[in-house]
Amino acid sequence: SRIPAFPHSRIPAFPHSRIPAFPHSRIPAFPHSRIPAFPHSPLPDCRRHALKWVIAVLLACTSAAACAQTQSGTVTIDAAQTLSETGSDDMTAMRRMFQDSSFPETNGGLPPAWPIVSSLSPKMVRLIGVFEHCGLDGAGNFVSCALLEGQLSWLKRYSVNPHIVVATTMPEDMTGYAEAWSPSQWARYQDFATKAVRYIAVQYASSGFLQAGFPESMFEVGNQLDITTAQSDMWPFDPANLPPIADPRRFAMELRLFQVWSKAVDVVAKENPTRKIAIAGPGMGPNSTFMTNSFWHVDFVQWAIANNIRLDAVTLHYYGGLEANSGNGPMSLADLGRAIRSALVAGGRAGTQMYMSEWGPSSWTNTGSAWGAEFAKFNYRAGSAAWAASFIRESIRSSFTGGAILLMRDQLGNNTIGSPGVPSLTYFQNGIDFPKPYTNVFSMMMLMPGTRSTLTLPGNQPTIGAVASTGPSGAAVLIYNYKYLFDWNTNTVRDLSSTQAVGATFTNLPFTGRVRAERYLIDIANSNIGTAIDAGTLPVMSKVTLHKEETLNNQPISGKKVQLPRRVLNPSAVTLWVITKV
Repeated sequence: SRIPAFPHSRIPAFPHSRIPAFPHSRIPAFPHSRIPAFPHSPLPDCRRHALKWVIAVLLACTSAAACAQTQSGTVTIDAAQTLSETGSDDMTAMRRMFQDSSFPETNGGLPPAWPIVSSLSPKMVRLIGVFEHCGLDGAGNFVSCALLEGQLSWLKRYSVNPHIVVATTMPEDMTGYAEAWSPSQWARYQDFATKAVRYIAVQYASSGFLQAGFPESMFEVGNQLDITTAQSDMWPFDPANLPPIADPRRFAMELRLFQVWSKAVDVVAKENPTRKIAIAGPGMGPNSTFMTNSFWHVDFVQWAIANNIRLDAVTLHYYGGLEANSGNGPMSLADLGRAIRSALVAGGRAGTQMYMSEWGPSSWTNTGSAWGAEFAKFNYRAGSAAWAASFIRESIRSSFTGGAILLMRDQLGNNTIGSPGVPSLTYFQNGIDFPKPYTNVFSMMMLMPGTRSTLTLPGNQPTIGAVASTGPSGAAVLIYNYKYLFDWNTNTVRDLSSTQAVGATFTNLPFTGRVRAERYLIDIANSNIGTAIDAGTLPVMSKVTLHKEETLNNQPISGKKVQLPRRVLNPSAVTLWVITKV
């Protein structure tokens, strides 16, 4: 099958704009429990304990981060109080943030990564550039093409739905460029779009035992048309007069193309009310905030509302820093989400979904470049786990209820070793797919039972964040230690988190008796593939996949409360406690 252009080639070449980095020193504090008890010492117990504490501190001071004062605190979960920041089930929304990813950039299809990816219960796979050589024949019938057929066949076989990026190539039977098309050419393009949507959503694989089409389909218009420089993406424009990045002609063309595909989806969706067929856009990052002095997504929403144009999901691409002026312009992720949501609510479209249709820790993917290599390495190192936990938490707070990480796996073409600097669910080496650190965070979220619960964070630990959930016979809390400084002016990113000691207390549990408590951990030494990649060695699956660090059996529930001990969280570490009634 044909290999589509690699999506990261469409990521803007703005290395300043979205770049986290890996802290240069993250040596864990030495656990006090491993300090010998000096049983033969004639010192009294109190002095022996004091000596143990001094030695522990000295051993811990092997880096600037570890030498910072270790704070202690407890996350307190109220299991009786549910929480929803999305207006629906927050836990489902959090999982939907990683249950979509772009189709693998290799001939292997879905099988190689599926043992890992399937555990995340994927709902969609994003297809890009699949309409190359598709078109209409002389009789006006839709003519499919090899790449579209090949990728849809994998989705059908594995029971996942298509998230298709449209309007990135010109139909095979059309000529010229869209800016100069006549009304009859635009009418033919409209016919092509409608028949393409109908074919994929309703008619595909109409023979055999499988139901034709898909129960759910998303058609997203454009892929960073505001900033792309890829020749194939520029098909709508005069090749002798291409618009510069962020030029108004680019935004105007996005609107024109969206209008066509929105009408196509609307027609087919009304023909098939039992299927979920969605139109989404504009498929851009927040670059307009620092290129045009406005947030174009808001203009896009207002345009759709004013012109009564169908819009089922507003899509944003996001990489890197979560705070304002941390690489994505003057607005934080929360600011961006609030601006989109406010525009939707003001226009009477409060039910419209907000979807993070492409995201990852860093958009810089070249681990060998003189500029930005550390940012690319952040895509596979341990710090990306805490970033992902914070990103998903912030996305839910910002009203996003789904998303797609850039790639499913980082094998490109027939390479025998993956490109770890690419944001992806898996890293490939020697025919084996391994999970990246943030993939292990996703696995943690899959282990959390029930619905989201309210919690209280320790007031003296500002780098600690958490998400909790409670079900009929179990509860869980995911705790992360995250704070990064993204400084694209100096090409550096620093981990500002320090070693913390954090406990967890569950209150108002809906069950009594005793529980089993299981703890999982991701940090530089645990469930982290980055160390092996940096060392140039083959990862050991048992060490890089998520695994239990400890199990506490027969923990008593006293007054509907379970108190779990404090455990050390190293800089950028993520831990998960799961308690289950026994």
